[in-house]
Amino acid sequence: MQCSVCNEPNDDDASYCEGCGTPLTDAAKHSTGDTAFGGAAKAVDPLIECPGCHAGPGCIDAEGHCTNCGTKRKMAPRDHFHQALSAKVAGVSDIGMKYKENQDFMALGEKPGCLALVVCDGMSNSQNPMKGSKAAAELARDMLISGADRSDVDALFKEVADACQEAICKTPFDVNNVDREGRMILPAQSTFVAALVQGRRVTVGWIGDSRAYWLSDSGCQQLTHDHSWLNEAIAGGMSREEAEKNKLSHAITRSLGAADDGTDPGVEAPEMRTLNITGKGTLVVCSDGLWNYLKNEEHLRSLIAQTAQADALTAARKLVTFAREAGGHDNITAVVAYLQ
Repeated sequence: MQCSVCNEPNDDDASYCEGCGTPLTDAAKHSTGDTAFGGAAKAVDPLIECPGCHAGPGCIDAEGHCTNCGTKRKMAPRDHFHQALSAKVAGVSDIGMKYKENQDFMALGEKPGCLALVVCDGMSNSQNPMKGSKAAAELARDMLISGADRSDVDALFKEVADACQEAICKTPFDVNNVDREGRMILPAQSTFVAALVQGRRVTVGWIGDSRAYWLSDSGCQQLTHDHSWLNEAIAGGMSREEAEKNKLSHAITRSLGAADDGTDPGVEAPEMRTLNITGKGTLVVCSDGLWNYLKNEEHLRSLIAQTAQADALTAARKLVTFAREAGGHDNITAVVAYLQ
């Protein structure tokens, strides 16, 4: 008897494939709880048996999907990951509820007296956004930490943006990859936001609509200003209500990424904001998968307040859980840093 999943030959009386563990007979399928054969449905371990087609543990590809039917059987490393530099600095990135992959990436780094917090949100309407966002975020972190002792921080951020642009333009793409209308899908594109903490000074640079917030006893302040069609329309005189109804309202107007022919068009200097902090507070760096569900800045402050006695990782997890439970229509990344 040949297995229909892995083509391994088996004895005619075998109940399960010796190669991949797939049930071969109706009785074997019945024993796994398949309601189609009169059994009572029960939870199964997807690493042992595919919930979709009953394929065994040998039928899982590198992305965690069943090689027979495509059912997601295990979480890929990027689906949900966290990084904690200490009890006061941590981040969580999550695939959300609707996407098939997590195109966000975060990279955190530190050295005495300095922190670098970077979030890049790969754009889903581009090619290989997972690779592009990861390359940019990790490079930005490394460069900011290496240059954290410099006084010309604006120049440092411009150098970082240029290097990230060059790196993301090297992400592989296919010129023949087109959308439903026959238009070529752009090479990898990504937003960029980074916070460099040098003692009592916080410098934020950004491209796109990933954000940074500063929360203190006096309130919550959005440090970034989205590079978006919505904001440009409002600046041009359109009312916010009218602009928010437009299908372009969530479109971003600046990003990292190559032109449609793969060449590097360069990138403008990131927009910058510097904050000299005088008291303790919380710095939050995030992708739009979180802030799209916030009613306003005070809403974020109230969420952070719910974990006021917890560590930064717990707070970041709280923010991601909130976004998932609110709908999770996008990838979600939240970085939390408690600064004294």
